[in-house]
Amino acid sequence: MTTRTADPKPTASVLSTEEIKVLFHAIFFTPGRRTSKGVVAHDTTHSDEQWVTWHTARYGEAPSPEAQAARHAASQVVWGMPLLALGAPGTGKTSVGEALAEVKGLMPNTIIGSQKMPEDIGGYPVPNRTRTSMDRLPDTWVERVNASVNGSAQIFDELTTSDPSMGAAMLAVFSDRAAGVVPLANRVRLVAFGNRSSEAPNARDLTPAEANRFVHCDWAGSSPDEWGEWLLGSSVTPVAIDPNVEEARVLEAWPVAISRASAMVAGYIKRNGDVLHQMPSFDDPQASRGWASHRSWEMVTLALAGSMVHSLPATLRHAWVGGLVSPAHADAFLTWVDRQDLPSPQEVLEAADPVAVAGFDKKRPDRTMLILESCAGYVIRANDPDAEVLKPALYSILGHVADANPEIATRSVMTILKSGRGFDATKDDRLRALCAGSVGKVAVQMVRAQAAKGKKAAK
Repeated sequence: MTTRTADPKPTASVLSTEEIKVLFHAIFFTPGRRTSKGVVAHDTTHSDEQWVTWHTARYGEAPSPEAQAARHAASQVVWGMPLLALGAPGTGKTSVGEALAEVKGLMPNTIIGSQKMPEDIGGYPVPNRTRTSMDRLPDTWVERVNASVNGSAQIFDELTTSDPSMGAAMLAVFSDRAAGVVPLANRVRLVAFGNRSSEAPNARDLTPAEANRFVHCDWAGSSPDEWGEWLLGSSVTPVAIDPNVEEARVLEAWPVAISRASAMVAGYIKRNGDVLHQMPSFDDPQASRGWASHRSWEMVTLALAGSMVHSLPATLRHAWVGGLVSPAHADAFLTWVDRQDLPSPQEVLEAADPVAVAGFDKKRPDRTMLILESCAGYVIRANDPDAEVLKPALYSILGHVADANPEIATRSVMTILKSGRGFDATKDDRLRALCAGSVGKVAVQMVRAQAAKGKKAAK
């Protein structure tokens, strides 16, 4: 962390508590990205008995086998993305954050930076079993959040006002989703709260490398009416949800949303290559906030898909994307997204006439490319039986586009051939016909390479 004399002005919209509730929910229940170290899925088997007890006590009946299967599926997915909310001291950020986690069915666990040692977070050095090296084992908080029945929200408070060594230990958890040698379970959400440097005398700004790992948001705190209702006994939200049900809903809608979002972000970056990585200078106020990088644009893809799944209003979608790549980039990108008006890839591929539903426009080759990439991505992500059913529709729209714009069709054919998901033109007559027809010599070369690879494997 670094110290500057001047505090950067908030570069994103300051959110109300009601907006924070909605945005936190969306981020908590959106699949996140895996770290370079790899995230180990937490085995929920040992906690099934606790979960059955919890479910029975809340709903008056034992969970169905389908609910149990959905819970195990959710445990294989990383949930959420690192979130940093900045606001003035004394506005109740931590208490509201804990209450929000509880009503979402997540166990909140708060660590206040000034009350711990760096070793509590990053681990104490202990000899490994063979005594050939030292492992770092953290305090019991990791075991507690990993063993939570329905997932948890690990909250790091005072991130920007803690001792530098403590702040570094907390930031390492956000970077690696691990504490020392112990990985966090996939259903552990990560949240940090802090103050701006103008609001606390010992507050520090993040370095660009640290800041680039978070969704940044500015929190105004509770309004007088909200605070008064809380004082009179009103809860943050009246109805607690079952996180297992919400995770199952999100996973069902995710293939369509992530296919559309991936096509959008990839299309935008291909058209505007200079925005892919724009690290701000060290003295730029945006250096301690979200800025455009390979990592943050990947998270924008997840945020855009999450915005679709959770039907976020435009203001919160902008806050989420702007908190990753800056409000200026969010303005340009989301304006471009809204102009595309893409159909759902699922609706296109499952239609009786997929070409008609796609609504291709010869005057909009950019939109045609996005539709094809969205549909191709949806088929690639589908499980094997569903993919086989959808392939004929994909080939139909590829063939239609190939007649008018073979260059665009070639790019999509190359994408599916490289996917490794069973697209083999040496065995698939319709795909071979496409490659031998309008889509050009590049795809033909790819087919020949596939055939040569197959012969080599046979030998």
